Order: sequence, then C-alpha cells, then structure tokens
Amino acid sequence: MRNSLNFHDFDWVLFGLGLAIAAIGLVEIYSTTAQTPLADQFQKQAYWILLGCALTLIMSQIDYHLFLVHVPWLYVLSVLT
Repeated sequence: MRNSLNFHDFDWVLFGLGLAIAAIGLVEIYSTTAQTPLADQFQKQAYWILLGCALTLIMSQIDYHLFLVHVPWLYVLSVLT
C-alpha cells in the first residue's frame, strides 16, 4: 500500500460520470416515491451512493499487486458463490 494518498492519477472523469449516473437514478427514485410510503428509499439510496463513493476512493489507494498472488483463490471463491 502506498504511504501517501495521491489522487493525481485517479480517473476523476470516470468517477464523475458514475456519480452523475447515480444522481440521475437518485432523482428518478425521488420523483417516483415522493408521495408514497416508500419515500425513505431516496434517503437510503443516497447513503449507499455515499458509501460506494467512499469505498471507491479507499480501494483506489490499495496497490492491486497485493491481490495478484491470491487470484486463483479469489476466482474459485467467486465461482463457488
């Protein structure tokens, strides 16, 4: 794992596009459930989007070479699940 958090090489365009798609979905959920008993689904979805963004930024700082040793086991685990 890198010692310093460096977001210089992060793909901000891809992150922004994903966030824009999530925002469009959030607006659709809000407009669909605004006056219904499911109105809290908008807020739940917003929390999941924020969690996904945070996990994306955290995972982008982990060196993927650490996982290369475990690829066969991860493949078997994904096939079994």
